[in-house]
Amino acid sequence: MTVFPLPGAFGRKGKTMIGFKRRRAQYGNGSRRGTAWRFCAAIGIVIAIGAAKPVADLSATEQQQSGKPASDAEFKTHVLPAIEAVCLDCHGEDEPEAGLSLAGFRSADQVLASRKVWENVYKQLRIDGMPPEDYEPRLTDQQRQLLLDWLDRKLYQLDPALPDDPGRVTIHRLNRLEYNNTVRDLLGID
Repeated sequence: MTVFPLPGAFGRKGKTMIGFKRRRAQYGNGSRRGTAWRFCAAIGIVIAIGAAKPVADLSATEQQQSGKPASDAEFKTHVLPAIEAVCLDCHGEDEPEAGLSLAGFRSADQVLASRKVWENVYKQLRIDGMPPEDYEPRLTDQQRQLLLDWLDRKLYQLDPALPDDPGRVTIHRLNRLEYNNTVRDLLGID
């Protein structure tokens, strides 16, 4: 500790204050600015490190959960065999019934690119409209439910590419008529 005699400290002449440095040494020559700069830089680094880690974890988690290989693997192992077994007899490449060919869909991305077509397929499967009752082979209940569940997840899930936040909400100032109507509605004054 440094002891400096400070005249007039606490109103007593000749007393010393232990632990205090001279004012010039403490604040002089811009050292306070340097301290503030170092403090802000340290806070900025901590925030940057803290913000970067969750983003990296989130992107890795998204790739694992909604990654393309998992979606394509499920499509190719469960959905495509059911479609090939039953649907492609009538809705194949050669003279498809109702002008609907399902033969060109070989991946989940192709299904999602033709959303309207698959929404109609989903509706027909849900009401048991396809395949027709007199057609053999029919989809088993398990195959039908598997197709419905997969289409429901892929067609009607929230799109992560679209923003959740619609943007800044501006404050609307009521005009005279709106204000009078509001007061009348709230207070019942006519």
